[in-house]
Amino acid sequence: MINEVDNNNSLNQMSDLEHDKNQLEMMRYRENRLSYNIGIIGIFSSLLACFICLNSTNPITAVVVIKVLLNIVILLGGFLCIEKSKAYSKQASIGLIVFGAVCFARIFWIPLQLLTYFPKYMAYINGSSTDKTFEKYLGKTITSAYSGAADSIRWLPASGTFRGVFAIIFLLIAAAAFIGAGVIGYIRSTKLSNYLDSLKVNE
Repeated sequence: MINEVDNNNSLNQMSDLEHDKNQLEMMRYRENRLSYNIGIIGIFSSLLACFICLNSTNPITAVVVIKVLLNIVILLGGFLCIEKSKAYSKQASIGLIVFGAVCFARIFWIPLQLLTYFPKYMAYINGSSTDKTFEKYLGKTITSAYSGAADSIRWLPASGTFRGVFAIIFLLIAAAAFIGAGVIGYIRSTKLSNYLDSLKVNE
């Protein structure tokens, strides 16, 4: 009876090892589509956050130029990394994790400015404050809706709070997608690399 149990356990272990080996063998001929697809979500979420922020901030400052350049780097670099992650590149996977960290850090830039200075703007136009620091940060798509000035094109509600919150949501999605794609890619590339090394040793 004990021998039968041991034999069953051995067979189960063998089948698990065989299954893992088959999975690794298949990875040699299949692309890492999961990291690619999740990375695409990260790129589009980052772009949506960028559009919200650029449509809401004051376009006169040099910060906007930096913002545009940063998003170009994330767009082109992110796409390059997800393309390379399909081929199980460790470096590309690490790059995706870095882009995810950058997207998370962006939350504390323009979205936080919108959440901080929009209430100050509302306090100013209501007459309860004379602080005009908001002029450096808020764009006309926000201020013209409340000041009675000529209306400008707005694709979103004029509320800076609404825009700030939505930008944060998209940046969180982008950060999670980039980091998730990078972690999955790194784990898979490590497994495949170790498997290929073992084949070389056995030759």
